[in-house]
Amino acid sequence: MNTLRLLVATSLFAASSACTENVSTAESDDAYSAPSKPTYSLKLTGRVYENDYAKVLVTKTGRTVAIWSQQRDKQSPGAYGPTYRYDIVVASVSPAGKIEWTKKLDSGNYDFTAAIDPEGNVYVSKGTGEDLLSLDTRGEVRWQHDEPHGEVSIGGDDRLYVAAGHPGSVAVVAYSLAGEKVWEDAITWGDGAYHSFSWSVGADGVALSDAPHNVIRLLDKNGKTRWSYPATNGRHLGSVLLASDGKVLAQVGKDYASTSFVLLDKSGKLISERPSENWFRDLYDLGSGKFLSLGGGGSALVDKNGSTDLDYFAGASPDSLRTFSANPKVIAKRGGDGNLCIADPKTIPEETCFASGLKETVAVATSDKRVSQLTTKCDAVSYSSCEKKDAILLTHYALR
Repeated sequence: MNTLRLLVATSLFAASSACTENVSTAESDDAYSAPSKPTYSLKLTGRVYENDYAKVLVTKTGRTVAIWSQQRDKQSPGAYGPTYRYDIVVASVSPAGKIEWTKKLDSGNYDFTAAIDPEGNVYVSKGTGEDLLSLDTRGEVRWQHDEPHGEVSIGGDDRLYVAAGHPGSVAVVAYSLAGEKVWEDAITWGDGAYHSFSWSVGADGVALSDAPHNVIRLLDKNGKTRWSYPATNGRHLGSVLLASDGKVLAQVGKDYASTSFVLLDKSGKLISERPSENWFRDLYDLGSGKFLSLGGGGSALVDKNGSTDLDYFAGASPDSLRTFSANPKVIAKRGGDGNLCIADPKTIPEETCFASGLKETVAVATSDKRVSQLTTKCDAVSYSSCEKKDAILLTHYALR
């Protein structure tokens, strides 16, 4: 998985009852003023297959792309009997809240990953083992690769990076945004099984956890290993994050009782190692040398020296942290009853919460000072079947 930021004593995200309506943040040179209402709320036609299979992307200009998978009503013939196929639905919405276009992509899987580049072109990997394609700002296919792919991410060097899973190996593949393969780096287990691993794309290249060799590696823009750092004493590798300043934050440990945050400088040298007391799924870069860690029902704050504030989001539900997005300008998460809560990293713990309009927030995205939220009629239980719930609401906020 691509992994996905602060020193205050009070929890940033407490229970939803702590959210206040229309609260302005504290005075700061570049702090934003919380909006009093959304820029727009737009109902989209479709039905999300399950809560976890929806995504929203937002650009700095305010263009938003909502993507979800939906099961087709009719079954198709299969080698072992009738099977369902799925549509990966891509909907582009203008900054004013007008639907520009929608496109359905045929897929044999309901899972997918997606990314958007600075020009607004969209990249979709249609599930494990299926193809990779790019759509332009009009919804037309720019290019397509009919080979197995996995997770996608846009780097700071105008390249598309793809983590492609194969039996017994994982490959990190770099493409130009025009779809030309530039280089490939393979991690091989050699056992014929599928494996998950952690990677993170940044301006300096790609950081990844090379589990077979038990090292953290940094690949440069040409795919060459710049440095590697070993996880010693029989420890395993967890999530890894390549920060905007070139530092790498990673987790190592033997089990839940003995995990640590490892902070490395741009050359791969150890800055600090501190206990983390949990395996965290997602790591976020909040800028100014501050990092946020989420997952396993917990949270932690790590500063530029490696000091930690464990259980930072005390009282926050695991589901609210699962639906989460952050960058150095804005933090957004799912609040109580599907509400959206927005905070400024520089003026926390103040936040503003908004009613979602539907039952469940399934996706949220931030870009610069913009936030987009996708909600459905599905209930809050993860993996609940939503294919008969015909309602999707896209809500957009522009912070002042």
